[in-house]
Amino acid sequence: MSRIWVKWKLRLGKYITVDEVVEKIDQVTADDLRNIINRLFGSGALSLTTLGPVKETVLPELKI
Repeated sequence: MSRIWVKWKLRLGKYITVDEVVEKIDQVTADDLRNIINRLFGSGALSLTTLGPVKETVLPELKI
């Protein structure tokens, strides 16, 4: 774990607190994730497989 802190210090010039990391993670939106997915996998058709119950209200939010 200490290697990660050193890398952040070298890259950013300061140590990052856990609260700062959590704040950055909380700022990630569904659109951010969609953009990354499209960059990695293209905008072609994808399939989704789930195991166990899935709330029907969750699936429309994916819009991938």
